[in-house]
Amino acid sequence: MSNQLKTILLIDDAQEDRVAIRRQLVTARGDEWVVVEAESGSQGIELWRRHLPACVLLDYMLPDMSGLDVLDILSGETQGAAPVIMLTGSGDTAVAVESMKRGAQDYLSKNQLGAAQLARAIDNTLERVRLHHERQRAAERIQQLQALTGALLGALAPAEVAATMAQHAREALGALAFALDLASARDARTQIEGDPGGALDAAMAEAERSASAVWRATPGGDTAVAIPLLVGAQPLGVLGLAFPPGHAPNADDRAHIQTIAQQCALALERARLYAEANQARSIAEDAVQMRDQFLAVGVHELKNALTPLFGNAQLLMRRAARSNALGEGELRALRTITDQATRINQLISSLLDVSRIEMGAFTVAPARFDLCAMAERIADELRPALTHHTLHLDLPQQPVHIEGDEQRLEQVLRNLLSNAVKYSPDGGMITVRLTAHRSTVDLAVADQGLGIAADAIPKLFQRFYRAINPSSHTIDGNGIGLYIVRQIVELHGGAVHVESARGQGSTFTVTLPRTPVP
Repeated sequence: MSNQLKTILLIDDAQEDRVAIRRQLVTARGDEWVVVEAESGSQGIELWRRHLPACVLLDYMLPDMSGLDVLDILSGETQGAAPVIMLTGSGDTAVAVESMKRGAQDYLSKNQLGAAQLARAIDNTLERVRLHHERQRAAERIQQLQALTGALLGALAPAEVAATMAQHAREALGALAFALDLASARDARTQIEGDPGGALDAAMAEAERSASAVWRATPGGDTAVAIPLLVGAQPLGVLGLAFPPGHAPNADDRAHIQTIAQQCALALERARLYAEANQARSIAEDAVQMRDQFLAVGVHELKNALTPLFGNAQLLMRRAARSNALGEGELRALRTITDQATRINQLISSLLDVSRIEMGAFTVAPARFDLCAMAERIADELRPALTHHTLHLDLPQQPVHIEGDEQRLEQVLRNLLSNAVKYSPDGGMITVRLTAHRSTVDLAVADQGLGIAADAIPKLFQRFYRAINPSSHTIDGNGIGLYIVRQIVELHGGAVHVESARGQGSTFTVTLPRTPVP
């Protein structure tokens, strides 16, 4: 590399001019520069490709082609950064402008050329080309870092990080060898080629011990680089790179490699966190599955135990009614048994529905039926038990037929009415309103009760969620009813929403399609 920096290629067909220019170079710098001469454009191009000189002194007039033609070729091979100084026998301004436009770094007239002026022009050319290469290399480093960062974002396991880093080390950094030792797995190493003389292994061991970067030249001319991978003070491993002779990293290269090492460390930390999150998610999913299985089995067992209890209690009630053998207190106790058994049975049925929903076994069986008739039947059944509430129906005079699962939609209306009764403990009007549209129907249940806070409304239909009740009333509930309502409605291709404000009652509206959704 140092010899290339001192090589000057002189392309000029006039021998006397070449001798004069060589004399001026010696006068200016002694033997600091090695001069290679060419008498034609084609010969000059051949020597350029052979020697890759630091600077080219190019005559404008050549026997086989013009100096501008040679300049075009050299500019094309250097991406516009040819270290060319154009020489001419006259001080033609037009030639100077054209030469600079085509990529020449400077323009000199041979008639006015002195040693100091020539040396200054060469120094300026070398500096401009050096700065150009530095800017180009900086841009390349930014592109490499962006590409590596993007690739590492998709690496979700240490092995994927190692493979991505190995490819980058080979293609972008020109590394001869690459290794990645992980603190958690000593066998996790990826290598491009052989470790030159074991130097890389030794450098990585030293970097691990010292927790600092190691840059070491080997007897064979290679360079071994080892950088500890740290996130905070936590060591994650060591990155090792080996570079062939003539490619030892300079200061800018070292800073770039350090940045790459930091990106590698962050990628390894992301992979670790991703693995931990996956493991935690798997454990949580297993726990949820076990819970749901336990819930399904437990609920079935409870229902099996409750069925004969409930049946016998009802049998005793019927016998007592026929024989008048029980006193009022005993009848009240028996009614309490049947009422609580009914309540438990409803809870068990709701838990069974939740279990079916979570296991994907909750289905509906659509058939044509009249929503108005269903609402009237449920209202007639509930009115006798409503001692503090008035149940009002606002229904169309004509039947409203839809395609739906009548049993499940009856469950929806019963749950909404139960909710309205519970959350209006002081009594009042409860309205069931049915509005038919061309393709949909709205079924609304409105109460004059406690209302719901605005921040609680988005959570109302979540499983086991219960809105906080700021009043002095104690309201029973398990947070299942509205969850099941939403599931049933959505299985019908419908939607449910609520309008409410604290202290102003609530209106739950179910919108259903009149025909089944495919």
